[in-house]
Amino acid sequence: MLKSTKWLTSFLMLAVLVCLPKFTAATSTTNLLIADRANSRVIEVDPITHNVLWQYGGVQGTGTNQLSNPTEVSKLINGNVLIADRGNCRIIEVQPTGISGGTIVYQYGQTGISGTGTNQLVEPHDIKKLGNGNLLIADRSGHRVIEIQPTGASGGNIVWQYFINYAQAAKRLPDGSTLIASGVGNGNCVIRVSAGLTSTILWQYGDGTYGSGTNQLRAPMDAIALTSGNILIADYDNQRVIEVQPTGTSGGTIVWQYGQTYIYGSGVNQLRGPCEVTRLFNGNTLIVDIGNH
Repeated sequence: MLKSTKWLTSFLMLAVLVCLPKFTAATSTTNLLIADRANSRVIEVDPITHNVLWQYGGVQGTGTNQLSNPTEVSKLINGNVLIADRGNCRIIEVQPTGISGGTIVYQYGQTGISGTGTNQLVEPHDIKKLGNGNLLIADRSGHRVIEIQPTGASGGNIVWQYFINYAQAAKRLPDGSTLIASGVGNGNCVIRVSAGLTSTILWQYGDGTYGSGTNQLRAPMDAIALTSGNILIADYDNQRVIEVQPTGTSGGTIVWQYGQTYIYGSGVNQLRGPCEVTRLFNGNTLIVDIGNH
C-alpha cells in the first residue's frame, strides 16, 4: 500500500485475497501491500497474478517474523515497510529480506506492553510517515493521536499530540492541520484540528451521538480530505461511505453515498463494515469492505 498521501494516490487497484484485510491498494505498475489482520501477517501481492511476492508474519506472536492483528501498512521510499502492529502495541519499520521475513530497523512502542508512557502505545491503529521524517500515529486505545520524532533504532520524542476517544485514523493535511476519525465512546465524529501544541477543532462532522441521523456517525474508521475540500468518510457501523461537503465549523451536506445506511449486505450498494476508503484520480472510490472479506 503506497499511501503516505493516500488521497493523492492514482490508478489504484483492489484485490481482496484473504480474510479481513485492512487496506489494499496499488498503482497499475506497483505491487499491493495488504495488512491481513486475522492471519497476523502483511503480504505484498502482484496486482495482476495475485501471487504473494513477500510476507512478514503469518504466526500470531511477539517473536521474530511475528505480528498480532496488524491494521496498517505502507511502503517507504527506501523500500522498507511500515507496519502498525496493533495487538503488539508497537509500530515497526521492517527491511524486507527475500520472499519472507525481514529485519526490524526501527520500533516505537514496547512489544506486548500497553501504556501511554515513554515509548509506549495502546493498540496503534493507523500510521503515516510525514515529509519531515516524523511518524503520525493514531493510538486507538491510548485515545490520542501523536507525532513522534524518531531517535535511533527505537523510541522517539512526542512533538505533538491530540487526545480524542478511540482515534482510528489520522492524516496530516497540506496546511498543517490534522484530520482525525474518532471511532466510539463519546467520539463518533471526524474532526480537523489546527497545527501547534494548543490545537483547536477547526471543523467537525458527527455530534458525538452513535446514530444515523443528521450530522451523526456510527464508529467512523477512516476519513480523507479530497482536493475539492470535501471529506470522504468510512462510516463503519452505518455500513456506508459518505462524501461530506463541510459547512462552517460543524456539520455539512452529504453529497454522495455508497451503501444503505445501517443495512448490512453484500449486494449492489451494500456494505458490511467499510473500514478504509480512498478516491481515485478517475473519480471512482476504493473501499475496503471488511465484513465481506
